Amino acid sequence: MVKFLAHILFPIPICIEIFLAGLFILWFTKKQKLGKAIITIGVILLLLFSSYPFSHFLLGSLEKQYPTLNDNDILSNYSDIKYIVILGGAIAYNERLPIISQFYSSSLARIMEGIRLSLKLSDTKLIVSGGTPFPVTSAELMAKLSEEFKENKNCLL
Repeated sequence: MVKFLAHILFPIPICIEIFLAGLFILWFTKKQKLGKAIITIGVILLLLFSSYPFSHFLLGSLEKQYPTLNDNDILSNYSDIKYIVILGGAIAYNERLPIISQFYSSSLARIMEGIRLSLKLSDTKLIVSGGTPFPVTSAELMAKLSEEFKENKNCLL
């Protein structure tokens, strides 16, 4: 039930629901102006939710709550961390492409930050997650990439 509610309360489904309500009013009632107004509101909301400045504003307010970790913070405040969990993300699996090219930008940033932190905190273990309908899960691809970087960590430093 919770998953169903979450899916109908996301921005795009809300816009579709508003469109459908406007169409219903337009087709099945005599309140033409109200139906057109509701459809217009749906279009405006869809454009607003789809625009970079609005989404950046919403995410930026959340991201500002958590400062970026610099090297001094990592070593002095987080040296006792044993595990780093990296949540799975979107991939475009294609064995003919280099492994880095198979990650979407947000997924690549996530795994690279996890690798960076694990290289700084030498006794940590990376835990990767994620599954996809592809032959390789995002967790498997993340694990492979992290192993390649950890094997060649002298080249990174």
